[in-house]
Amino acid sequence: MENKYQLSLKENIFLAKKTWVSQIYHMSKFENCNTTLLQTEHILNYRADISVSLNDAETILNLRNGFRFMINHIQDELSLDFMKKINFLVAQNDSLDPGEIRRGQVGVSLYNGERYVPAIPKEADVIAKITAILSDLQHSEIYRGLVFMLEMMKDQIFWDGNKRTAILSANAYFIQQGLGIIEIDDSYFDEFNLMLSAFYQDQNKREILVKFLYENCIQGIDFN
Repeated sequence: MENKYQLSLKENIFLAKKTWVSQIYHMSKFENCNTTLLQTEHILNYRADISVSLNDAETILNLRNGFRFMINHIQDELSLDFMKKINFLVAQNDSLDPGEIRRGQVGVSLYNGERYVPAIPKEADVIAKITAILSDLQHSEIYRGLVFMLEMMKDQIFWDGNKRTAILSANAYFIQQGLGIIEIDDSYFDEFNLMLSAFYQDQNKREILVKFLYENCIQGIDFN
Protein backbone atom coordinates (compact mmCIF):
# COMPACT_ATOMS: atom_id res chain seq x y z
CA MET A 1 0.00 0.00 0.00
CA GLU A 2 1.73 3.15 -1.23
CA ASN A 3 1.41 6.56 0.39
CA LYS A 4 -1.13 8.60 -1.58
CA TYR A 5 0.41 12.00 -0.83
CA GLN A 6 3.84 13.38 -0.01
CA LEU A 7 3.11 16.75 1.54
CA SER A 8 5.44 18.96 3.51
CA LEU A 9 4.55 19.65 7.13
CA LYS A 10 3.50 23.18 6.15
CA GLU A 11 1.28 21.89 3.34
CA ASN A 12 -0.38 19.28 5.51
CA ILE A 13 -1.06 21.73 8.33
CA PHE A 14 -2.54 24.11 5.75
CA LEU A 15 -4.83 21.30 4.54
CA ALA A 16 -5.88 20.42 8.08
CA LYS A 17 -6.75 24.01 8.93
CA LYS A 18 -8.66 24.52 5.68
CA THR A 19 -10.81 21.47 6.32
CA TRP A 20 -11.19 21.67 10.09
CA VAL A 21 -14.90 22.54 10.06
CA SER A 22 -15.83 19.51 7.96
CA GLN A 23 -13.48 17.29 9.96
CA ILE A 24 -15.14 18.27 13.23
CA TYR A 25 -18.60 18.00 11.68
CA HIS A 26 -17.90 14.44 10.53
CA MET A 27 -16.24 13.38 13.79
CA SER A 28 -19.23 14.71 15.74
CA LYS A 29 -21.44 12.17 13.96
CA PHE A 30 -19.76 9.43 15.97
CA GLU A 31 -21.50 11.00 18.98
CA ASN A 32 -24.83 11.17 17.13
CA CYS A 33 -24.78 14.95 16.85
CA ASN A 34 -27.68 16.30 14.82
CA THR A 35 -25.97 19.50 13.71
CA THR A 36 -25.57 20.48 10.08
CA LEU A 37 -22.25 21.52 8.58
CA LEU A 38 -23.38 25.16 8.69
CA GLN A 39 -24.44 24.91 12.33
CA THR A 40 -21.08 23.33 13.15
CA GLU A 41 -19.32 26.25 11.48
CA HIS A 42 -21.43 28.74 13.46
CA ILE A 43 -20.54 27.05 16.76
CA LEU A 44 -16.84 26.97 15.90
CA ASN A 45 -17.01 30.68 15.03
CA TYR A 46 -18.71 31.53 18.35
CA ARG A 47 -22.08 32.24 16.77
CA ALA A 48 -25.00 31.08 18.90
CA ASP A 49 -27.59 28.78 17.35
CA ILE A 50 -30.61 28.16 19.57
CA SER A 51 -31.66 25.17 17.45
CA VAL A 52 -28.55 23.22 18.53
CA SER A 53 -28.74 21.22 21.75
CA LEU A 54 -26.30 21.95 24.55
CA ASN A 55 -24.87 18.42 24.32
CA ASP A 56 -24.21 18.77 20.59
CA ALA A 57 -22.59 22.17 21.06
CA GLU A 58 -20.36 20.80 23.83
CA THR A 59 -19.29 17.87 21.66
CA ILE A 60 -18.31 20.21 18.83
CA LEU A 61 -16.44 22.62 21.11
CA ASN A 62 -14.59 19.74 22.75
CA LEU A 63 -13.59 18.47 19.32
CA ARG A 64 -12.38 21.98 18.50
CA ASN A 65 -10.18 21.91 21.60
CA GLY A 66 -8.82 18.50 20.65
CA PHE A 67 -8.12 19.65 17.09
CA ARG A 68 -6.32 22.77 18.32
CA PHE A 69 -4.18 20.71 20.68
CA MET A 70 -3.31 18.34 17.84
CA ILE A 71 -2.18 21.20 15.59
CA ASN A 72 -0.35 23.09 18.35
CA HIS A 73 1.55 19.93 19.36
CA ILE A 74 2.07 18.51 15.89
CA GLN A 75 5.78 18.02 16.55
CA ASP A 76 5.06 15.79 19.57
CA GLU A 77 5.58 12.06 19.23
CA LEU A 78 2.40 10.04 18.76
CA SER A 79 2.20 8.13 22.02
CA LEU A 80 -0.26 7.01 24.66
CA ASP A 81 0.47 10.20 26.58
CA PHE A 82 -0.47 12.25 23.49
CA MET A 83 -3.69 10.26 23.14
CA LYS A 84 -4.54 10.82 26.81
CA LYS A 85 -4.30 14.58 26.30
CA ILE A 86 -6.54 14.41 23.23
CA ASN A 87 -9.08 12.26 25.06
CA PHE A 88 -9.09 14.60 28.05
CA LEU A 89 -10.25 17.38 25.73
CA VAL A 90 -12.70 15.59 23.44
CA ALA A 91 -14.39 13.44 26.10
CA GLN A 92 -14.55 16.13 28.75
CA ASN A 93 -18.33 15.91 29.17
CA ASP A 94 -18.82 12.23 28.33
CA SER A 95 -16.17 10.16 30.05
CA LEU A 96 -16.10 8.71 33.55
CA ASP A 97 -12.44 9.76 33.76
CA PRO A 98 -11.36 11.88 30.77
CA GLY A 99 -7.78 11.39 29.66
CA GLU A 100 -7.21 8.25 31.70
CA ILE A 101 -7.09 4.63 30.59
CA ARG A 102 -10.25 2.67 31.23
CA ARG A 103 -10.05 0.60 34.42
CA GLY A 104 -13.35 -1.22 34.09
CA GLN A 105 -15.43 -3.15 31.62
CA VAL A 106 -17.44 -1.53 28.84
CA GLY A 107 -19.54 -2.89 26.01
CA VAL A 108 -20.15 -1.70 22.46
CA SER A 109 -23.44 -2.40 20.69
CA LEU A 110 -22.86 -3.89 17.24
CA TYR A 111 -24.93 -3.68 14.08
CA ASN A 112 -26.00 -7.32 14.37
CA GLY A 113 -27.48 -6.72 17.80
CA GLU A 114 -24.65 -8.41 19.67
CA ARG A 115 -22.38 -6.84 22.27
CA TYR A 116 -18.61 -6.44 21.92
CA VAL A 117 -16.77 -6.40 25.25
CA PRO A 118 -13.08 -5.48 24.87
CA ALA A 119 -10.52 -6.47 27.47
CA ILE A 120 -9.62 -3.96 30.16
CA PRO A 121 -6.45 -2.32 28.80
CA LYS A 122 -3.08 -2.37 30.53
CA GLU A 123 -0.92 0.69 30.00
CA ALA A 124 2.25 -1.26 29.19
CA ASP A 125 0.39 -3.33 26.60
CA VAL A 126 -1.09 -0.24 24.93
CA ILE A 127 2.33 1.44 24.73
CA ALA A 128 3.87 -1.72 23.27
CA LYS A 129 1.10 -2.04 20.69
CA ILE A 130 1.41 1.58 19.54
CA THR A 131 5.19 1.19 19.23
CA ALA A 132 4.86 -2.06 17.28
CA ILE A 133 2.36 -0.61 14.80
CA LEU A 134 4.18 2.65 14.13
CA SER A 135 7.64 1.06 13.87
CA ASP A 136 6.58 -1.68 11.44
CA LEU A 137 8.90 -0.99 8.53
CA GLN A 138 7.33 -3.80 6.51
CA HIS A 139 4.45 -1.46 5.71
CA SER A 140 4.05 2.11 4.44
CA GLU A 141 3.37 5.03 6.73
CA ILE A 142 -0.22 5.36 5.50
CA TYR A 143 -0.91 1.71 6.28
CA ARG A 144 0.58 2.08 9.76
CA GLY A 145 -1.50 5.17 10.46
CA LEU A 146 -4.74 3.50 9.40
CA VAL A 147 -4.00 0.34 11.38
CA PHE A 148 -3.14 2.44 14.43
CA MET A 149 -6.49 4.25 14.22
CA LEU A 150 -8.53 1.06 13.81
CA GLU A 151 -6.75 -0.85 16.56
CA MET A 152 -7.16 2.02 19.02
CA MET A 153 -10.87 2.17 18.18
CA LYS A 154 -11.26 -1.57 18.69
CA ASP A 155 -9.35 -1.69 21.97
CA GLN A 156 -11.56 1.01 23.53
CA ILE A 157 -8.66 2.31 25.62
CA PHE A 158 -10.67 5.09 27.23
CA TRP A 159 -14.05 5.22 28.95
CA ASP A 160 -15.50 7.31 26.11
CA GLY A 161 -14.48 9.24 23.01
CA ASN A 162 -12.37 6.43 21.56
CA LYS A 163 -13.23 7.03 17.90
CA ARG A 164 -12.74 10.79 18.16
CA THR A 165 -9.44 10.30 20.00
CA ALA A 166 -8.23 7.70 17.49
CA ILE A 167 -9.07 9.86 14.46
CA LEU A 168 -7.38 13.00 15.83
CA SER A 169 -4.33 11.03 16.97
CA ALA A 170 -4.05 9.23 13.63
CA ASN A 171 -4.35 12.56 11.82
CA ALA A 172 -1.49 13.93 13.91
CA TYR A 173 0.62 11.07 12.55
CA PHE A 174 -0.68 11.67 9.01
CA ILE A 175 0.25 15.36 9.19
CA GLN A 176 3.71 14.58 10.58
CA GLN A 177 4.32 12.14 7.74
CA GLY A 178 2.77 14.33 5.01
CA LEU A 179 0.08 11.76 4.24
CA GLY A 180 -2.97 14.04 4.05
CA ILE A 181 -6.00 13.81 6.34
CA ILE A 182 -8.35 11.00 7.34
CA GLU A 183 -11.95 12.16 7.02
CA ILE A 184 -14.93 9.79 7.02
CA ASP A 185 -17.65 11.85 5.38
CA ASP A 186 -21.42 11.34 5.27
CA SER A 187 -21.39 9.21 2.14
CA TYR A 188 -19.14 6.59 3.77
CA PHE A 189 -20.14 6.94 7.43
CA ASP A 190 -22.71 4.13 7.64
CA GLU A 191 -20.61 1.72 5.60
CA PHE A 192 -17.57 2.45 7.74
CA ASN A 193 -19.50 1.80 10.95
CA LEU A 194 -20.89 -1.45 9.57
CA MET A 195 -17.40 -2.62 8.61
CA LEU A 196 -15.96 -1.44 11.94
CA SER A 197 -18.64 -3.43 13.75
CA ALA A 198 -17.59 -6.54 11.79
CA PHE A 199 -13.92 -5.85 12.62
CA TYR A 200 -14.71 -5.71 16.33
CA GLN A 201 -15.91 -9.31 16.06
CA ASP A 202 -13.35 -10.61 13.57
CA GLN A 203 -9.74 -9.42 13.45
CA ASN A 204 -9.47 -10.80 9.92
CA LYS A 205 -11.79 -8.03 8.71
CA ARG A 206 -9.14 -5.38 9.36
CA GLU A 207 -7.48 -5.47 5.95
CA ILE A 208 -10.81 -4.91 4.18
CA LEU A 209 -11.41 -1.88 6.37
CA VAL A 210 -7.92 -0.49 5.80
CA LYS A 211 -8.46 -0.78 2.04
CA PHE A 212 -11.86 0.93 2.33
CA LEU A 213 -10.37 3.87 4.22
CA TYR A 214 -7.42 4.08 1.84
CA GLU A 215 -9.67 4.27 -1.20
CA ASN A 216 -12.40 6.54 0.16
CA CYS A 217 -11.43 8.51 3.25
CA ILE A 218 -8.04 10.16 2.65
CA GLN A 219 -7.97 13.85 1.70
CA GLY A 220 -4.92 15.58 0.27
CA ILE A 221 -3.67 18.31 -2.04
CA ASP A 222 -3.23 17.49 -5.71
CA PHE A 223 -0.61 19.69 -7.37
CA ASN A 224 -0.32 20.21 -11.12
